[in-house]
Amino acid sequence: LLDHQQRETVFLFINFLLSKKTVNKSNNKHVLLNTSVWNENDIQSIEQVQKDMSKWTIKTL
Repeated sequence: LLDHQQRETVFLFINFLLSKKTVNKSNNKHVLLNTSVWNENDIQSIEQVQKDMSKWTIKTL
C-alpha cells in the first residue's frame, strides 16, 4: 500500500497525464503562435511539408 505522500504523487501524475490528453491540435497552434516569433505563414509552411511527407512511399529492400 502507498502512504499518503505516495498516493498524492500518483494522483498528481495521473492528473498531469490526463491534462495533456485533452489538449487539442488547434490549442497547440494557438500556444505556439503566442509563445514564439512564428507567424501564420510559418505554420502553414510546416503543415504543407507534413502533408508532402505523408505522401512519401517507403521502399523496402
